[in-house]
Amino acid sequence: MKNLLLSLTTLVVFARCGQGHREGSFSANYKHQSLKEFPDTVVNLPSGTAIRILAFSGGDVAKKSDELYYCQFIGINQTTGDTVRILAAAINVEEASTDGKPVLTPSSTYDFDKGITNATFKAPTEDDQMMIKMMPGLQGGNMAEKVGDKLDNAVNEYVMIPESVPFFTRHYRTAVGILSFTQQPW
Repeated sequence: MKNLLLSLTTLVVFARCGQGHREGSFSANYKHQSLKEFPDTVVNLPSGTAIRILAFSGGDVAKKSDELYYCQFIGINQTTGDTVRILAAAINVEEASTDGKPVLTPSSTYDFDKGITNATFKAPTEDDQMMIKMMPGLQGGNMAEKVGDKLDNAVNEYVMIPESVPFFTRHYRTAVGILSFTQQPW
């Protein structure tokens, strides 16, 4: 009877953990905080900085065509050993395209459970920023020809904060950019 109770308890705990990961995060409930009002000071992290990811906040796909969501990646700067927070609206895979242009995908597609935790930080170029600003229009189900209109309109930028995980509300050196992977992390 004791073993049966222990087995049932273990099964419930693992089933509960699995639910969060299927959602792509620790929590299915997020606080959406304006990027402009994010409490940590944003620092300049050099492009090419190697990051080992320790935690990923997960995130929703934007439901509105004027909202852009930044997921949090907590990791170790491999150069300095510092703990850093990367706010990323997009991630990419190095050498993914045949024409040499970067292929960006929403950061919410990252799957921490795949175990791909080595990434390179990249400060977004003007072209990257333009592509990132177009993402909400594509995620909102808009047709590709209508997405160009987003370049003229303001996009509301939000940081995804899992409500039940205080780890993501701690203060870290924070950089905003793109994480690049050598393998597909989704």
